[in-house]
Amino acid sequence: MIRRATVAIAAACMAISVSATQVYGSSDCGTWVAAKTEPLSRRAQELWLVGYLSGLNAMHDRTGLKPADPLGRVNSMTQVFLWMDNYCQANPLKFVVQGADGLWLELNTSK
Repeated sequence: MIRRATVAIAAACMAISVSATQVYGSSDCGTWVAAKTEPLSRRAQELWLVGYLSGLNAMHDRTGLKPADPLGRVNSMTQVFLWMDNYCQANPLKFVVQGADGLWLELNTSK
């Protein structure tokens, strides 16, 4: 019983509501920027971001939306992390998921 309650509380703490969509695991931009000096924390955030963008890309492909494979416009994840660094430096009160959505839209609409 205590274990279930602990898991439920942990899951609730990691949930961030963006509009009417539930997104789990995203941190705020202040945490993203501060994690540059904490390699394990930074790596966890980077892995979350890669997974989130990969999920968007896969869903985009599965639904047949154009352009195909927007994430294919990125040459490396290092570019994505640098983009997020710049976004979070400029928007420390926002969430990483908001930056990820902005990057996704940029990749999705660029030619």
